Order: sequence, then structure tokens, then C-alpha cells
Amino acid sequence: ERDAINKVVIPHLNDLLRSQRIKVMAIDLRWGLTREDTSESGLGALEHCLHEIDRARPFFIALMGERYGWIPNKYRVTAQKKFDWIKSHKLGSSITEMEMYHGFLNYPHRPINAFVYRRDPSFIRNIKNKNERTVFEFDYPGNEKIKSMRDNLLIRAKKHPYCVFREYKCKYGGKDRY
Repeated sequence: ERDAINKVVIPHLNDLLRSQRIKVMAIDLRWGLTREDTSESGLGALEHCLHEIDRARPFFIALMGERYGWIPNKYRVTAQKKFDWIKSHKLGSSITEMEMYHGFLNYPHRPINAFVYRRDPSFIRNIKNKNERTVFEFDYPGNEKIKSMRDNLLIRAKKHPYCVFREYKCKYGGKDRY
């Protein structure tokens, strides 16, 4: 979905919005971290992602599937006031969850343009190739605690008063040509 958004949807939106002098740019938090960013002396994966979220304000879009996301051993951020909430956040949350807190969950009373799209997992059953199926499956198999954490994150997003939450169905058509 992300590749299709970056390579098809956003170029189409930009064609439509060009006359209004508006340009849409995606920030895909899966890519762009260097070794320096994730080294002990670098900015850190979490802080890098949170800065990108700040750059995208006043919008936040999350695409959620079965995965919960990478859980770092520690939350490494610089001493900025906007990151104070991280000091009291319990260790063991995924970067994805921390992004959602920073993007909108920490602000239950502030109007925010948050959109969460949850993919119906039933399409996974029709993927015959195990390697291709693995890309979409839960990333911590057998760990019910983490599955529960993912489900609770989705519930919090769904209940947020300023988040538009939608579920969608899809069909797997094979590997992308992108």
C-alpha cells in the first residue's frame, strides 16, 4: 500500500492540486535511517521518526496491518521538552506505537487531522507463498502480550475523538512491479 501511495496516489494528487499551488509529500518512516542515525552517537531511530512527524503536522496518517512494529531496547531521544512524555512511557512499546502517541494519542482534546487505516487481515489466507505471506503476518508469532498491545493501540486510535479510523479490505495480487 505504501509503495502504491508513493508511486501512484501522491503523483496523481499533485497533478490535481498543482493549480492550487499545493504539493503533497509522503514521509515514509520505514526508510531513510542511516547507520549514524541508529548508532549510539547518532540521533536515534525514535527521535528521527518523531521529528518527521513534527514536520508533517497538522496531519498524521497510519497504515496498520497485522504487525506491531520494532520494539527498541531503550527510547533514545535528546532532552527536548516535547519529548518529556517519553521519560514516563513504559519501556516495551514499538516505534510505531510511540509515533502514534507523538502524532495524536497524547492529545485527546486537541483537534488533530489523524487518520488510521486498518487493513482486514483475512486476505493473508489466500497468499500461497510462505515467504510472501510472512511480510504481512504478525511480527511476534506466539506472543499474545504483544498482540494484545497492538490490539489495544488500535482501540485507542479508534476511540480518539479527532482520529478518523477506517478498516479496508484488499486482495493480494502478487509482488509489486514497483
